[in-house]
Amino acid sequence: MIIRPTESTDYNKVIELYSQQGCQPNFNNFMTASILERDGQVLGFVGTRTIAEAIIFVDQTLSKRIRIGALKELISSGARPKGYEHVHAFVLESDFSEILKKHFNFREAVGTCLIMEINNGQG
Repeated sequence: MIIRPTESTDYNKVIELYSQQGCQPNFNNFMTASILERDGQVLGFVGTRTIAEAIIFVDQTLSKRIRIGALKELISSGARPKGYEHVHAFVLESDFSEILKKHFNFREAVGTCLIMEINNGQG
């Protein structure tokens, strides 16, 4: 088996692999993209890409109306980076999640958010 950089001729197979997972392919913002191949057969794909993450804090002692107004200002000014199709927000509190969904068109992502540490010698 060999790992090699993805080539334009691999895209149809990568689209097929995506669809097996129930996902829509999106080839934007890849930092790395590789193919695992054996005897000319593509066995798998791995890609890493950047994501935009919104980190938003507002004073929780304010009224809900003022907090939503503050969020509108913050999100309109700083949560729409150029070159990205999505902005992710990792939310701990369900109330805040509901505000983001109701007022700012956030939605729940498909799947489970996982993290792999890469600076501890294990990754």
